[in-house]
Amino acid sequence: MYLAPLFETLRRWLGLSLMDLVAYGRSVRQRRDFLKLSGEEMNALAKAYSDVSAYLRMERGQGGQPDRGRVIRLAVAQKHTEVAKFDQRLILAGRDPLTDEEVVAFHLTRSDEEVNPSPAKLWVIVSVLACLAFAVLVGWRQGWFDWICFILCASPFAVSVLLESVYRFMGPATIWASALAGAVMFLAAVGAIWLDDRMGFLGILCALAVLLLGAAVQWVLVRPSLSKEAVVKAKFQTHTAQAAHLKNTMCLLAAAYIFWISPRHCFRYLPLHLGWAAVPFFLLIISLWIAFVLAALRVEAHHVHLLENLLPSSRENLYVTLYYARNLLVSVLTVLCLLYYSARGFGIVHP
Repeated sequence: MYLAPLFETLRRWLGLSLMDLVAYGRSVRQRRDFLKLSGEEMNALAKAYSDVSAYLRMERGQGGQPDRGRVIRLAVAQKHTEVAKFDQRLILAGRDPLTDEEVVAFHLTRSDEEVNPSPAKLWVIVSVLACLAFAVLVGWRQGWFDWICFILCASPFAVSVLLESVYRFMGPATIWASALAGAVMFLAAVGAIWLDDRMGFLGILCALAVLLLGAAVQWVLVRPSLSKEAVVKAKFQTHTAQAAHLKNTMCLLAAAYIFWISPRHCFRYLPLHLGWAAVPFFLLIISLWIAFVLAALRVEAHHVHLLENLLPSSRENLYVTLYYARNLLVSVLTVLCLLYYSARGFGIVHP
């Protein structure tokens, strides 16, 4: 609870949070002045606050984040009729844009004007570049196979942010949140391998800790750019965008750790201490292939269930494309690792 303001400040510093209560209050006051209403009259008309002093504090950007219902009631009372105006108010207040059902219920119109969130700040660009530069500085000595895995490990996290934002796209904030998620996980992957190479048997635990830390950091940073509501249009109850990205994060971490980092650690350290003859590497390889087949069957079942129950929408094609792209990246990583370590286990490829 005490860290929430700190995280929000960090996200705004990075340009990932579009909430700006001062700008929100200013837009409400400017519209009230246009309608030639006093603060008391405006508050009474919208029935937004219990007393006019609370309403006036909101106009000054004070009093905390307004709830979504108040934002909508004020927009209705101020006679806005375009979806873009409502969405702009909601985004500035740190709330999700209108749903299609709300657009119909309030008899609003869509115009060519789009919600135009503030462009990404220079800090987020610097942060992305810094993560990538530091990762290259730390991991430049790694082999070609590790570098391929670094890229394949980080890319699905970036795609996941875009995937879960398809139905509630928030402009530059979404694009840069995706880039930052990929950059943070790229750095985490490089750091995990760097520690694993230097910590001996404990390296496998250090690698896991670094990956978990990177996953937690990227999720905290990108969470404001994802909707708090279930926005995917399907016949069944879907996850909220934030929860869906968290679930994706856990699945992607598990795939990278099980199929890449764990066998890499085993092939690097076990022969040094136990000898190749004493270590049944073929059992490890067979276990990994069995785990891959079981995971693939589970993913295929989910894939069929999801795609058969998606409701028609203008965003459906983009959603399905990104869904396939994310799964393809994870599949390439796992299959590539399985083939590579299978070849090493049977002596076909040497490090």
